[in-house]
Order: sequence, then C-alpha cells, then structure tokens
Amino acid sequence: MATKLREAEVAHFSLEGRNPPGPRQALTSLVLNRLIPGGMSVLRRVRPVWKVPGRDLVVVTGFDAVQEVFSRQHDFEVPYEERVELIHFDGFLLALQDTDEYHKMHDGITQLFCPDDTGQVKSIIRDTTADILAGRGRDLDLIQDLVKPVVLAVVEQYYGVPVPEALAQPFFDGNLASSGFVFAGPRITAKQAAIARAAVAEVWPVIDAAMDAARRSPNRATVLGRYYAEGHQEAFPEPSMRSALMTMIGGFLPPATNASGRIMEVLLGRTEAMRFAVDAARADQDTVLLDGLLEALRLDYIIPLLWRRAAHDTCVGEGARRLTAIRKGTTLIVSLQSAMLDGRRVRHPKRFDPYRSPSVRMVYGHQFHYCIGEAIANAVLVDVFKPLLKRAPRRSPAQSRTTWVGDYPWHLWLRLD
Repeated sequence: MATKLREAEVAHFSLEGRNPPGPRQALTSLVLNRLIPGGMSVLRRVRPVWKVPGRDLVVVTGFDAVQEVFSRQHDFEVPYEERVELIHFDGFLLALQDTDEYHKMHDGITQLFCPDDTGQVKSIIRDTTADILAGRGRDLDLIQDLVKPVVLAVVEQYYGVPVPEALAQPFFDGNLASSGFVFAGPRITAKQAAIARAAVAEVWPVIDAAMDAARRSPNRATVLGRYYAEGHQEAFPEPSMRSALMTMIGGFLPPATNASGRIMEVLLGRTEAMRFAVDAARADQDTVLLDGLLEALRLDYIIPLLWRRAAHDTCVGEGARRLTAIRKGTTLIVSLQSAMLDGRRVRHPKRFDPYRSPSVRMVYGHQFHYCIGEAIANAVLVDVFKPLLKRAPRRSPAQSRTTWVGDYPWHLWLRLD
C-alpha cells in the first residue's frame, strides 16, 4: 500500500504551470465564472428543468428542482465511479451511492474526525494565521501567503499528514487538480486522465508516508495518530482510513481555497458587505461574521455545475406546473450556484443580506452528500477572515486584479492597514 515520497528535485505537478496567465487562461476564467453562470441564469428564468433536444441530458437550475434532485439519491445517483477509479480513489465518500459501503465510510469518518475536535482545529488556524499576519508587511497574497499555509497546517497538525516543505506546493496543486477532475463532466478525455494521474501522484505518496510513520509512532494529538493508538484498524481497516484521509483532505483543501477567494471577491466588490464583515470581525461576533461570509459565498459559489445520473425512468417537478420525464441513464447537470439565486424562492437574490434564512444557502450541499467537514470549513472561514478583516483589507494597488487558474482564485493581493 505504501508509496515512497519522491525526491524534491523531481519535476512536480504544477497547476499554475499547466494554466499560465495569458489569453487562454483569461478565456477559461471567462467561461467558468461568467458565461456558464450567465447561461444558467437564463435557463433558470425560462426553463428551470430543461431537456436538451436530441440528447439524454437535462439541465436543472431552479431552486425547487435542484433540491428535489439532491434529496432523491436513489433516483439520481452520483456518476463519478470511473473518475475515482482512474485515480485509484476507492471509497471516496462523495462518489458513493446510498449503500452500506457509504454508511460504513461515513460512520468511520465521523468517529475519527469528531465535532469535539473543532476547538483544536480553530486553535491551529488562529495560531497559523496570527504568525503569518505578524510576519507580513502591508501587502499579502490571500491565497498563496495565507489560505494555503493555513489549510496545510490543519492537514499536518490535526489530520496527522505531514507535508514536506519541498512538496507543499505540488501537494496543494495536486489536491486542487484531482478534486476538479473528480467533479468534472461525464466524459473523460485522454488529456484529462493524464493530468489527473499526474496530479494525484503528488497526493497519495504523502498520505502513505504519513500512515507509515503513524503506524510506527502514533501521535494521539492527530486523527491519524488516534487511529493507530486506539486500535481502530479492525472496525475501520487501513484501506478505508487511507481513503478517509484523501476524502477529508480533498473535500477540505480545494473548497476552502476556492471559497476564501470568492468570498473576498464579493467583499471587495460590495461596500456594504465589506462594512458588515469588518464590523462583525472587530466586535468579535463570530456567528454574525460567519453568516456574512456564507452569504457572500452564496453570491459567488465555488461550483457552477454538479452531475447526477437517472438510476431508472422517473420525473422531476412534482408539485410544479410542469412535470419533466427523465429516462434511465440520463445525465443531469445540476447547478446549486443557480438555485441559490432563484428569485422564486430567494427574496432579492442578488442582494447581500446576511440576515436571510440559512435555508436558502446550500453552500455545503443539500441532504445526501451534505458536506461532512462543515465544522472545519466554518472554522477556516471565521478564524482566517476575522484577523484579516480587522486590518481593513483592500486590493493592493500593485496587483489590482485577481489571477485565476481554471476555476480557482490563485493570486489575490491585498493591502492591509
């Protein structure tokens, strides 16, 4: 099972290297962040459930229909089996159907990554953030200088997966790229497969090395150390634990990175949003601040599209004026991003309103496959943004535009007081 770490001088996977700044990257960002959301917005108003003519393809953009699809996991399955198999990721929780295997994996993860650990996670985030901000001048790259080291500190000090300094960037990039691959569309090209294999090759060796080290000398302060020290191997075998670590890292590091950048984009672009967040941070009102940050994320959500597959002949739209028949095997393109901007269910959907009902914010999903790491993600948001907002961030005049790599904000330079 174990794989040796590669030496630092080996050429490593680089997400930015594969997506360098320039016209091609600008076009990719335009498509992902403007054209697709714009198209979903049009469909949401005209046809919330749209059957593409001549194709076994249905686009779901309306609030009610999106919630219906995500709550009917036996009718609409996740279609990611081929993708996780390609990167040798057996047992990835978010790619499993509602079966005994899913519930065993879910129970194992929740027992090892338990809610009582939130205080420990918050302490790691606070200390790491404080050290970074204390050592910086007025200019800071939110993603590379702050978010990346914070999430890696959680992976190392809480999960128990040390990431050698020479491998930190490839490990970070590999997680983002492999996560993006898993949740991409149903077709897999040869180029996509090659990139995914190169990306995940930066991740598995680090996890395997951590498991080898923890097996020999477990550190009870970490999840992986507790796993070995407390003898969980019989109830939750090592292959399951390996997959659980990959699940929690891959389901935490990329979304936390993406969300942090998008939230800051909203705050920088809306005076009222920034004022609300700064006031909450300076008053140490963590719950109020979190509401504001999640509202910003609703306005600029991290994932434009997700995918489902009809397990049998069925329909969508129960209770609506139009019932849409869907054949077995049909692919569904489902947009949580669009649903959270649906004026039929969300009052003034494009307005920043931190006091609106949390029921319209599906930023962690809806029902089945709801984010298992919500508490950790919330801790990152509050304990990274609070000290940052106390220093009244604004765009750095030296680097006034965000640089994107695919769908990820990559360089977002701030000027701090």
